[in-house]
Amino acid sequence: MEVTCQFSTAQNKVVHYHAEFAPQGIQLGITAIDLHAGQVSGQATLTDDILHLDHLRGRAADGTVLTNGNVEFFHNDVGLNLAVDVDHIELDQLPREWSLPSEVSGHLTGHADFQTHLEDGRPIITGQGQGKIQDAQVEDFSTGPIPLVMTFDAQGFHFKWPSLEGMLGRKAARRAKE
Repeated sequence: MEVTCQFSTAQNKVVHYHAEFAPQGIQLGITAIDLHAGQVSGQATLTDDILHLDHLRGRAADGTVLTNGNVEFFHNDVGLNLAVDVDHIELDQLPREWSLPSEVSGHLTGHADFQTHLEDGRPIITGQGQGKIQDAQVEDFSTGPIPLVMTFDAQGFHFKWPSLEGMLGRKAARRAKE
């Protein structure tokens, strides 16, 4: 870790600081989305009120998560702008709060950009992403890759699975006929 401080002799007496971190093998949790990663390594730089994350890579849900972005610290708020890439994330190990369909299993690979800020002390997340479920199975039936679109808003995560919605609808119709 390297830390630099710079003091101003002007009347406003502003203090500037710069610190560089290279975490290796740490645990990291993002409570706003209930995601926890282990074996995290990469580069983080804190300059005044901005924390820049550069190629933070870790393990979550038996897959890999790569994050780049900024965390901005303000008087009463924290702003977060992140680009997140996931590879081979096990669907059934993701938080239940994400409301993923229990009939689907497989490995998520994709990219998302999201922002968060505090509103009345609560984190508000906005953003979007795209991905696909590899090695997908719908109730023990193997399918090809299933594309999905992710959006984030004040109500949480939303996943749209156009091809999956059709598959689940056909399965429900077949069951109703039996």
